Amino acid sequence: MKKTFPVEQIVSVLKQAEVGVPIAELIRKVGITEQTYYRWKAKYAGLEVDHVRQAACMLLAGAIVGLTLAWFSGRFVSSYLYGVRANDAVTLVAVALLLAIGGFTAAFLPATRAASINPVEALRTE
Repeated sequence: MKKTFPVEQIVSVLKQAEVGVPIAELIRKVGITEQTYYRWKAKYAGLEVDHVRQAACMLLAGAIVGLTLAWFSGRFVSSYLYGVRANDAVTLVAVALLLAIGGFTAAFLPATRAASINPVEALRTE
C-alpha cells in the first residue's frame, strides 16, 4: 500500500532529521523506507513549511475570489455560452482545480530549485 504524504509533513520530517533525531527512528515513526527518506531529502531539502503554507494560502484566496467573481458574473456572459449554464458548478470547480494545480506547480517548482542551490556557490558565480 502506497501512502501519499503532504509536502508540509515531508518538510517537517526533514527538519526533525536536521535537528538531530536519528534517521532510523524517523523512518520507523513515519512508516517509510530509507530510500523514500533520501528521495525526499534530495527533492525537498531546504524548503521551509512556511513557504508551502504561504503558497497554499495564496492559492486558496485566489480560488475563493475567482469563484465568487465567476459566479456573480455568470449572468452577464450567459448570452455567449452555448450548452453550458451560466453558473455550472462542475465547470467552475473543474477550472478552479486546474488553476490551483497550475498555481501550486508555479509556486512549488522554483521554491524547490532555489532551496537546492548552495548559497555560497550562488554568490561565487555572481
